[in-house]
Amino acid sequence: MLHRTLCATGLFALFSPLAAQSMRTVDDDGPADFTTIQAAIDASSIGDTILVQDGSYPDFTLTKGLILVGIGDADVLTLGGGGFTVENLPVGQSARIVNLGVTALSPLAMASIVVRNNAGTVHLTDLGQPPLGGPLEISNSAFVTLHGSAIHGGVTGGFTIDTSTVQISDCEILGSGSTSAGAPAVVVSSSDVHVASSTFAGSADPLFGAHYPGIQLQSGTLCLGANVSVGAGAGVGAVPAIETAGGLITLDPAVELAAVGGAPDISGPASITTSNLPDTAILEATAGGGALTVRTWAPVGASAVTLIADPGGPLPTPFGDLTLSGALLTLDAGTVSAAGQRTTSVSVSPSTLAGFTLAAQAIVLDASGLRLSVGSTAVFAAP
Repeated sequence: MLHRTLCATGLFALFSPLAAQSMRTVDDDGPADFTTIQAAIDASSIGDTILVQDGSYPDFTLTKGLILVGIGDADVLTLGGGGFTVENLPVGQSARIVNLGVTALSPLAMASIVVRNNAGTVHLTDLGQPPLGGPLEISNSAFVTLHGSAIHGGVTGGFTIDTSTVQISDCEILGSGSTSAGAPAVVVSSSDVHVASSTFAGSADPLFGAHYPGIQLQSGTLCLGANVSVGAGAGVGAVPAIETAGGLITLDPAVELAAVGGAPDISGPASITTSNLPDTAILEATAGGGALTVRTWAPVGASAVTLIADPGGPLPTPFGDLTLSGALLTLDAGTVSAAGQRTTSVSVSPSTLAGFTLAAQAIVLDASGLRLSVGSTAVFAAP
């Protein structure tokens, strides 16, 4: 269990009992405890932390609640071609991966990130998926968070979410980066997706001129907060920003939608609700930086109370979905500025936060009533 204190000086410290946990190191050319990530995973117990140096590693599969943290320049992790998979995580366990990206050893290989069949929770922070990589696939997973990541599609497809609950915050999601094919930035099927402070842009097929929406909602629910933008890829013909075949969309009036060629911003039979829907994003979650910055986008003059806690799956309330769990700590309270934002920063302890997970959400009160913001979840990187 994590214990939190907020000192009178504003210093934020997060502590966890480490006696029953181990930390292991991985470096392909040593010195370290292991030279492959899979060997470190196999030797680790639930709750252990694995620190990974930048290098070239074989593909790996994670099936238990561990913390994998890239250190140094490990934001680009070269893999053997298949990428990495998080699957079959049991209920009650949490897997956390931070500051790891993938690119293939061979230009003919498509290194992908696959998250599937998880009853536990999976938290992904600061991932990188290059334009010539493979897809990011999330399927049949109870609760997945994606934060602070650049997902730039792939030759074999972009970002797909199927039969899962997913929270996306502070991300840039682009359609396929291939020179010979295009794709929506994300395709959502039978899922519950909440988005805060992120950008989605569809891509185009340069050979045939086809272009694609930023988001394709086939079924399920899509919730877009105030600081979200969605755009179609440039090309020939009319393409909406969001294309639907059904489902339910809730969006803040400030969401930026950019269709092309005269198409409507949203097309298809989805049910659309426009509502004051502020969002909150953790903008800086690196322990090495020594600071935690959280920003809430909401109507000018509104009152906002920023809360931090452990992350939790969306819990419906009369004021919106709560994505925090356990004890709630007030980080900040005050009025939203003329820029439509409220920002707070606190100092953190780099030596104690590496690998820990934190969620932020705001309670916002304005003329339209009381609302919970779309939240944000991040994992702290190593110092």
